[in-house]
Amino acid sequence: MKNLKTLPTPISKKDLVIGKKYSGICRNTSEAVWNGKVFEYKRYKFGFFDDTINHYEDDDGYDVFVPFERC
Repeated sequence: MKNLKTLPTPISKKDLVIGKKYSGICRNTSEAVWNGKVFEYKRYKFGFFDDTINHYEDDDGYDVFVPFERC
């Protein structure tokens, strides 16, 4: 993603492929892997650890991942 002013159309959940990495946006990462339910990614907070984040269609009031393209 080169220009955040002109973002591409987000990828809906029905079009995601399990086990594939996607580039997108959220507060803590720009790449995440779809596991069929949530996105998984490495997060740094006093060291690296595995974390998960919801797809934007499953917004629960916290941070969500908005995927734009498959890596």
